[in-house]
Amino acid sequence: MRIAIITSTFPPYRGGMGNVAYAHARELARLGDEVTVFCPTPRGAERLKFDFNVIYLKPVIRYGNAAWVPHLADMLDGFDVVHLHYPFFGGAEAALFWKKNKRTKEQKNKLVVTYHMDTVGRGAIGLFFRLYRRLFLRRILAAADKVFVSTLDYAQAGDLAKFVAQDPEKFVVSNLGVDEKFFSPGHRLETLAVKYNILASDFVLLFVGGLDRAHYFKGLDKLIEAVKTVKDKKIKLLVVGDGDRRPEFEQIVASAGLGERVFFAGGVDDRELPQYYNLADALTFPSVDKSEAYGLVALEAGACGKPVIASSLPGVRYVVQDGRTGALVAPKDVNGLAKAINDMAADPESVKEMGERARERIEAEFTWPVIVGKMRGQYFKL
Repeated sequence: MRIAIITSTFPPYRGGMGNVAYAHARELARLGDEVTVFCPTPRGAERLKFDFNVIYLKPVIRYGNAAWVPHLADMLDGFDVVHLHYPFFGGAEAALFWKKNKRTKEQKNKLVVTYHMDTVGRGAIGLFFRLYRRLFLRRILAAADKVFVSTLDYAQAGDLAKFVAQDPEKFVVSNLGVDEKFFSPGHRLETLAVKYNILASDFVLLFVGGLDRAHYFKGLDKLIEAVKTVKDKKIKLLVVGDGDRRPEFEQIVASAGLGERVFFAGGVDDRELPQYYNLADALTFPSVDKSEAYGLVALEAGACGKPVIASSLPGVRYVVQDGRTGALVAPKDVNGLAKAINDMAADPESVKEMGERARERIEAEFTWPVIVGKMRGQYFKL
């Protein structure tokens, strides 16, 4: 089967959507399909080598992760399935044009969409998102033969709700996954602990996420505030990630007098990520709104046997089971977040048990070969 995957981001860029698109492409290629990924040309990043085709598209206009690539529509002929990862402002319209205007008797133009998240923004960006939804979202969903959603909880709680109600057969739950062999429980790496002044008696919180404006919703500022509220100096926070807002967050930490408790690791090579999860006692995942639809980092932490303290958001609350694999708190609730941190730090046996349950659930429900195999089965039904 010839499959085209369209995505706004792709490794080496660190972002959930691109990582999912990569996992889909990798597993489909392993199953013997001819896979071609279409994505905007990476900016200032090394181009990686893959076991499938990657075609970089030079945008006419670019803003953040949005990229207007109208020439994409002329490159999709001949594929058995075109798989769009949404949102992709500037690329989704090209896929829609291809679907509606380039169909022939020989080609059915099968279009499937993985709907990652609702678009939520502030100010002018928020206005743009609202206008875009009004103009294009209905058309894209109507043109799609199938729409994959990570959870029905998220789909029924946001912008997809009315579409799911109108045509429930079109929407199929397809879990997001994790490489459970790569992300697995392990011992703390002593050299890494020394690097960040972490002692055996410390309770280490980990944050993994982009520190750029596009990831404003990750809630790191709320987490720093919660750590400040927690008085126990043995509770420390290690931040993995980079971006244009990193100096801002570092200044917040310095102003709060948390320089000896909050550390910034910067961007970490993907191959080293398990070492950071295994250095931590728990992952913190304090996203503030429905721009966060799932949480791949929560899966990675769970695969490493670590519980997660997360915001109770649609989708996220499916991944993190309150009291079983972690703790859920209300979004933006600094005091609730601080309490969850204190509670975990005070009960190491419970932390251990939640981490073990998290790992068991990953093995049962969230491995990529099983997920992509089911997704591929949907292709054949089109």
